[in-house]
Amino acid sequence: MVVAGCVTPSIPIPPPDPGKMTFHVAGGSGSGATGTATFSYPADPAYKGAVVYVFDQDLGEGVIEAAGVDGAFPETQPFPAVLGNQVLVTIQREDQSEATCIVLQDGMQSSTNVCE
Repeated sequence: MVVAGCVTPSIPIPPPDPGKMTFHVAGGSGSGATGTATFSYPADPAYKGAVVYVFDQDLGEGVIEAAGVDGAFPETQPFPAVLGNQVLVTIQREDQSEATCIVLQDGMQSSTNVCE
């Protein structure tokens, strides 16, 4: 006997858009000085139930936080960061994940500020 079922295909989540990322950086602008940063991202229905990993690749430290019910990532807890470092932002929902690497600047990021 063959049983037919309906399998809903999974819609891929989009990679995080640098133009929607906001970082607030405190300290870390002097030679060798480490400061802190927070990350936020506006609501996106594709990110409902997702988790964000924000990781300063040069320092090897970061933060992990869950999205709000609207798919937004409100301001995270501060994590160690330095202006100009490469920061990897990974959003994971269920078995999917997408990442974008940016060169950290204070405030809104831009698509021209991605890692090489």
